[in-house]
Amino acid sequence: MAKWTFLTNHALVLSYLATTHKITARELSLTIGITERAVRKVIADLADARYIRKKKRADTSGTVFTLICRSVITHTVKSPSGTF
Repeated sequence: MAKWTFLTNHALVLSYLATTHKITARELSLTIGITERAVRKVIADLADARYIRKKKRADTSGTVFTLICRSVITHTVKSPSGTF
């Protein structure tokens, strides 16, 4: 039987970034179970869509991620009445 979950990779990465302030893309990939490259692509997608903001830390080679709370999470599927 195929393994599946309700949450997409984007939702998982966003969730971990919201709750874990010090995590690398490598650690995140091992935690979620996807490649580091996939994590970096998801982070780029989230930043492009303005769900998160990336900022390089001056004191280390790390990156700080800030969630942008005013963003609205959207979905293209609507109920028959036109609302969700």
